Amino acid sequence: MQLKQLYKPRNDKMRLAAFMSGTGSNLRKILEKKGNFEVVMIFTDNEKSNAKKIADENKISYYCNDIREYYQSKGKDRKDMNVRKEYDKETAELLKKHNVDVVVLCGYMSVVTEEICDNYLTLNIHPADLRILDDKGARLYAGCMGAGCIKKVIENNGKELRSSTHIVTAEVDGGAVIMVSAPVKIDNNDERQLLEKLKEQGDWKVYPETVKRLAEGRFWIGEGTVIDLVEEKTLLREGMRKMRENMDDEEVKSKSEAATKRLLELQEYVTAKTVMFYMGINKEVQTNAAISNALASKKKVVIPVSDLDKKCIIPSQLESLDAMRLGAYGIPEPSAMKEVNANEIELIIVPGLAFDEKGNRIGYGLGFFDRFMEKIAGKKIALAYESQIVDMVRTTEHDVAVDKIITEERVIDCGVSR
Repeated sequence: MQLKQLYKPRNDKMRLAAFMSGTGSNLRKILEKKGNFEVVMIFTDNEKSNAKKIADENKISYYCNDIREYYQSKGKDRKDMNVRKEYDKETAELLKKHNVDVVVLCGYMSVVTEEICDNYLTLNIHPADLRILDDKGARLYAGCMGAGCIKKVIENNGKELRSSTHIVTAEVDGGAVIMVSAPVKIDNNDERQLLEKLKEQGDWKVYPETVKRLAEGRFWIGEGTVIDLVEEKTLLREGMRKMRENMDDEEVKSKSEAATKRLLELQEYVTAKTVMFYMGINKEVQTNAAISNALASKKKVVIPVSDLDKKCIIPSQLESLDAMRLGAYGIPEPSAMKEVNANEIELIIVPGLAFDEKGNRIGYGLGFFDRFMEKIAGKKIALAYESQIVDMVRTTEHDVAVDKIITEERVIDCGVSR
């Protein structure tokens, strides 16, 4: 699945516009949250709301365009969506003026049209778990509001409540769910009391956290699904590290030998004159035997040297496994730096924590190998344990897939699987 980042962080803060109609309690909680974002304008469709008070308290630009008065001035009924689009078009000019990145709806009671949500990433909070579907596959609680939503959950014999943050689209409550709050137990039948409880334990926690993570660039979307890629990859990395830690030395040795045997028989390796190897540490598939073979075969052997200042890999020639020292992160590297032109590398042997059969890879989170592999025209082959092959690795436009994966059991031709 190819993912697209919902918001790509810049050097400055993510700029928010908050839309509200009432007390603004959700907005206050967002304002209290510390993160790489700032609310640069507050807009209200109700002159009786708390918007001006909150704006004045926080020295934020404030705008009011009372929706009732707007329709009256047009002599139109509130159901006329063409007027609604005109209203949003005027509001969009304010967003443009303030260089807004994201709109957050904080108890905003007017329908948002495509004049806003098609041009600005717009978020909202909903008082139910929008992931729950009915027997026809539609969202069970879409279109529900306030205490009426709580009532419907109780009528469906729900045992708990959750708040959902989601992307706003022209379809009411139809946009992708971003985050869902921790469960709030239904311990009585007082719908309004439960709504307040959900607001305190659900809305006020998950909405500010959603904004914070969005500003950090953690959310990606693909096929209508939003993923916290940092969280997902962190869990997968932790699982794979634990799996490797549980391997004993004999298992590492035997599986490394089996994978190495397959590598040495591979045509891409046999014909390559310049090969770059990673140095296996922390129970990775070991590469010393393959490196020894390459040196004995008079191939030019290249080892990656990590430059922490530039956050990149420098390819350096290795003359002998005896001529090594410990480098960054405790990884062995050539004692004497002899940089090799990346264009010379015909084959690069790649490490990683997890792979899928399409060659998508999860590394160690620094991006050194991905950035380096972008420069390499030669073949990219990963060494991995069979247990490191997963069903799917979610990718972004910056990720670089490998051409083949060699495990102790097989050679996976990733080009065939794509």
